[in-house]
Amino acid sequence: MERLYSDHFPISLSGNVRRARKKPFRFEKMWLKVDGFGERVRTWWMSYDFRGSPSYVLDCKLKALKIDLKRWNEELVGDVNHCKTQCLSVIEELDRREESRGLTGEERVTRGELREELERLVEMEEITWRQKSRIKWLKEGHKCTRFFHRVANFNRRNNSINMLKVEGVTFEDLHEIGTQMVSLYQNLYQEQFDWRPELEGLEFSSISEEEAS
Repeated sequence: MERLYSDHFPISLSGNVRRARKKPFRFEKMWLKVDGFGERVRTWWMSYDFRGSPSYVLDCKLKALKIDLKRWNEELVGDVNHCKTQCLSVIEELDRREESRGLTGEERVTRGELREELERLVEMEEITWRQKSRIKWLKEGHKCTRFFHRVANFNRRNNSINMLKVEGVTFEDLHEIGTQMVSLYQNLYQEQFDWRPELEGLEFSSISEEEAS
C-alpha cells in the first residue's frame, strides 16, 4: 500500500480463503465414563490381525483403533451437549406432568433414570471442557502474563527439594542435597565390576587392518 508518514510500507492481507483442515484425533477422557468402554476397546484390539514386525503391528493397530473410536464416538456417544439438552427437556416435561396430574410408577422410574443419565452427561461435558482448557493453555499459555508467572513460580516452589533422606540419613543443606544427588547418578552409571570375561582362543570372522582403514 502507499506509504504516508512512516518509512515503512503498510501491507494489507486478505484472509477470506479458508482451507479445510483435517481434524486431528484426540482421545476424549469422557469416554472413560461410558459403560463398557474398556471392554469395547479390548475387543477391538484383539480383533485386529496384522503381520510384520512388532513396531509395524503396533502402528497398524493404533491406526485401526483410532478409526473405530471415531466411528463409535459419532454413532453412539454423539454430541454430549445435545444429549444433555434432550434429557433435560424430557425431565422438565415429566416435572410439569407431576404438577398437573401426577406421575405413574413407570414415569417416576423413567425420570429417575434420566436424572442419573443427566448427571453422567454433565460430568462428561465438564471433563471435555477441562481437557479443552488444558489444550488451549498448552497452545497459548507461553505468553508473558502475570498469571503465567504466578503459575510458573508456584510450580517451581512445588518442584523444589528441601529435604533428602539417603539410607536413613536426612540432608537439609542444599549443597549436601546436590552432592548426594550427583553421587547417586555417578554410582548408577558406573560399572562395579573389576573382572571381565576374555575372548582369547575364539575364532571370529575378521578383516585386515588395511581393509578396516
